[in-house]
Amino acid sequence: HTPARKLRVIPNWIPNWQLASAPGYNKNSKRIMWAGRLDPEKGLDFLFEIAEKVLPSRPDWSWDVFGDGLIDGRTPEECQAEAHARGMGDQLRFCGSVPNLIERYQDYGIFALTSLREGLPMVLLEAKAFSVPLVSFDVETGPSEIIVDGHDGFLVPCYDCDVFAEKLAALMDDDSLRARFSEASQETVQKFSEDCVYEDWKSAIKQLTERGK
Repeated sequence: HTPARKLRVIPNWIPNWQLASAPGYNKNSKRIMWAGRLDPEKGLDFLFEIAEKVLPSRPDWSWDVFGDGLIDGRTPEECQAEAHARGMGDQLRFCGSVPNLIERYQDYGIFALTSLREGLPMVLLEAKAFSVPLVSFDVETGPSEIIVDGHDGFLVPCYDCDVFAEKLAALMDDDSLRARFSEASQETVQKFSEDCVYEDWKSAIKQLTERGK
């Protein structure tokens, strides 16, 4: 019941050095990236289902998954065994945790997020900083604040793996679409820049201090 005038939303920022050092997007990359915990909350089962719908018919594409199981999740080795059992072992690769994940985004043509719920996912922001086209379920918070649907990525109705696969396939099959989404990302990412978010904080603090006078 808090009045809207008393509310202000300020997102996480992308450090200036990340935006400044991000190389140009490689539309010829035929690699998909996913990063997160290997557990149900991150939509691991959806990942397998979607991968089965798009990878076998596109043997020139691969999907790399970064992260560990933690707590009640599966290990990368267990996930890789399942990928092999489903006939995708050479295309769906579980890479475990890496210390330099931020350096990996430049190698990928698409970033896919299959989470059941999110806050403001930093992996989407980081991928966006590298102008990588995004695909995500339109969960209650997070992705819709980052992705402009049909402009720099796709938002998919929650947990609809058929539509997710359809949107993902559209990007996989059209390098000009990937290039267009990437170019749009360079514009839409600016509101998450360190400079813009810093100004938001300065404005908020100034407003609070002026009210107190």
